[in-house]
Amino acid sequence: MMEQHAALAKLLSSEMAVELSPSLSLHELRDLLGTHINRMIQANPSRLFAILYRVDVSEQKVREIMHGSHSDSGILIAELVIERQLQKLASREEYRGKTGGNEEEW
Repeated sequence: MMEQHAALAKLLSSEMAVELSPSLSLHELRDLLGTHINRMIQANPSRLFAILYRVDVSEQKVREIMHGSHSDSGILIAELVIERQLQKLASREEYRGKTGGNEEEW
């Protein structure tokens, strides 16, 4: 599980343009990412939407969160991002298992 958190932190750092330590728990990742997203909502929402589009988070879900009366939109969006990134990691693991760990067979 710790390996997965490290891989998730690395992926989130890369995709979301934020520095996240691989030793953070899932809860800590969510909180730090939520704070980062809240800052982006205030400072540069168009950049945030561009990043979320690239990460492949549902734009409809993000808009619902941002237009709702949620106390912390950043945390809710962070949860969507983390959920999507965990799906990507699982998909990569599944693919790696099917190819015997050798992606260069293509």
